[in-house]
Amino acid sequence: MPSTVHTPPGPPPQEKKSRIEFIDLAKGFCILLVVFHHLQYTTKTHFLIDQYTMACRMPLYFFLSGLFFKPYENFLGFLIRKTNKLLIPFLFFYITVSLAMPALLYYFTDIGERYAGLMRGWDGVWGVWTYKHIENGPVWFLWCLFIMNLYFYGIYYVSQKLPRGRILFIVTVCLGLGIWGYYMGLPRTRHVYAYLDTALTALPFFCMGFLMRKYTNLLLPNRFDKYLWIIIVLLAAYTIYFTHGRVRYIDNKYPFNPFFLYTCGAAGLMAIILLAKKIKSMPIVPYWGHYSIIILLTHHPIQIELVGIVKRLGLSPEWTAILSLAILMAAYLLIIPIVLKFFPYVTAQKDAIKLPKRLKNASSQTDSGSRQAQP
Repeated sequence: MPSTVHTPPGPPPQEKKSRIEFIDLAKGFCILLVVFHHLQYTTKTHFLIDQYTMACRMPLYFFLSGLFFKPYENFLGFLIRKTNKLLIPFLFFYITVSLAMPALLYYFTDIGERYAGLMRGWDGVWGVWTYKHIENGPVWFLWCLFIMNLYFYGIYYVSQKLPRGRILFIVTVCLGLGIWGYYMGLPRTRHVYAYLDTALTALPFFCMGFLMRKYTNLLLPNRFDKYLWIIIVLLAAYTIYFTHGRVRYIDNKYPFNPFFLYTCGAAGLMAIILLAKKIKSMPIVPYWGHYSIIILLTHHPIQIELVGIVKRLGLSPEWTAILSLAILMAAYLLIIPIVLKFFPYVTAQKDAIKLPKRLKNASSQTDSGSRQAQP
């Protein structure tokens, strides 16, 4: 009689695979849109897809950050974690790529002539907090997101002290601060430094992500999934129809009122999220999404030089942009493993600042309790 081998049941699917692939897919779509946007500036081209996604491209990043917000053990633990994930990568790439590299290129190579107009001496050191203009432009996002996390932590902390109406308090405060931030960017208003205004303006999208994760089953299969294509088309149509002009979170300047800023941003980002959920998986794109922070922090100086090389082929500006995008994203299949090996502490892959032992113990107990509470 053949013996039967009983294999012990494994952990639930969510414990076997901690990452949600369609979220990485959505992040992959987002980083592709960001890189392509910058390539269009370099090649002096314009594609309709950039115009139609301008209102929701950055909100999607803010939403995804809010989606995984946790207060952790206390403010010290929260601050250490966000310093590792956001502040250290920002400072490293701001100092190296935005300050040191342009200076070295300018003084020691012919390539540096293109940076001549951006060198401001010692004033350039404070550019991200004063001029809102830096050489490696995309790093502004990490600083802005760091500030936004601090804003939201404070709002969340106060809400936990309330006996009731916590969600209403969080939504009301985030939306109110968002509208206040929007009006800080209007002409004839006093200039606000350090992206403090942009962090306020985008706060409702961060809040939206937090509430979506905490109070909905967006990330799980649900009964509405069979209507996803209809929902995606309607959301995308709304965003495309009402989006016009240049939406620039980096400058806190917007071509329409707060109602359309938030509704177009929310509709567009949800269309991308639900599209990723419907598709579920694609080759390579989730990988780019998983390591999108590496691409975000490094692609700008690379694409400037790459476009200069591709232009020698004599293609039209449009095809130069498309070919440059294909080459650049393919190159990241080699660049990402190198960065992971040699620069893990400045690309949010490993923690440069270790949690104190007492906080680490508290965190492990909290995580254990939350896993036991899962259905």
